[in-house]
Amino acid sequence: MVKEKQSKSLTDAELKDLQVKEDIKKILKIAAGRRLLWWLIKDQCGFMKSCEDINNVYHTYFNEGKRKIGTVLMKRILNIKPDFLAQTISEEEALKIQKIKDKK
Repeated sequence: MVKEKQSKSLTDAELKDLQVKEDIKKILKIAAGRRLLWWLIKDQCGFMKSCEDINNVYHTYFNEGKRKIGTVLMKRILNIKPDFLAQTISEEEALKIQKIKDKK
């Protein structure tokens, strides 16, 4: 009975994992989806920032927790789309250039 429950929960976990993977693939197909994921990873999770807060160790722990979420998400994305980072940074730069051109 215990083995059946463990086997079923593994199956449920695998099914959920496959669904998440398919959902990420769909999100990555559209530019708005890539921008949203990049915003979450970079700006909200602090993926590319230092977590350390020399004035408050608890902030450091909190920031590290956020960064860990960003790291897990980035790992999932890069397993699906290895060029995500290069493509997203390129698209981000293109948007900046377009905004500059629009101001002129």
